[in-house]
Amino acid sequence: MTKLRIIILALIIAASAVIAGLILAPVTLKQLLGGEGYNRLWQLALGSIIGSLVSAALSELNRERDRLKRRREHLWSFYASALAAYNDVKKARRLLNATVVFKNDGLKHVRKLEYEAQMIDLQDVQLQLESMVRQVHLRSKVFSRAHDLEAHLKTMENYLRNVLNEFEGNKFQASVTSAPLSDFPRLQEFIDREDRSPFIAQFVASYDEVEEALFKLLSA
Repeated sequence: MTKLRIIILALIIAASAVIAGLILAPVTLKQLLGGEGYNRLWQLALGSIIGSLVSAALSELNRERDRLKRRREHLWSFYASALAAYNDVKKARRLLNATVVFKNDGLKHVRKLEYEAQMIDLQDVQLQLESMVRQVHLRSKVFSRAHDLEAHLKTMENYLRNVLNEFEGNKFQASVTSAPLSDFPRLQEFIDREDRSPFIAQFVASYDEVEEALFKLLSA
């Protein structure tokens, strides 16, 4: 219980005790205080109770307003993190297509150093999504109305994890600077521009659900 609530409760109890005395012993109190003093004591006791109740109500309204404000700020921050993760992944796909994959004798190859650099950046995004999944799980009250949010974030995180598992297997020979793209099926799926690619079906579609769920929470 907060200090303000304790003070309000004490005032109500004290005022209630005074009113009880005014009701139970009106004659004695009128003799002691006089008619005017008796009436003033009634007014003071009632005023204390009413004022305390109003103060308590205003305090509770302010607390609720502050709680809602903090909740909205957290949701906006969470949405900004989700959007940043999504944009970082799309940026990685573009860079992989533009700077990592190249043709050699009619076959597509992967540049080793550039590929490793992009995968390290992608790992940061995967860890960010993993943290967001944990936030949803631990702060279930904040996200209680978005029942599938955690599942969609997990789908996004798991998709990147599969791409990174292939990177961790590292199929490059120590002495080479590139390798055939066919040796990297997960990478091929990741950079595939087809509308029905696993990237669209799993990562993009899941992000769309995450964004929709967060906007619903923000409009509630």
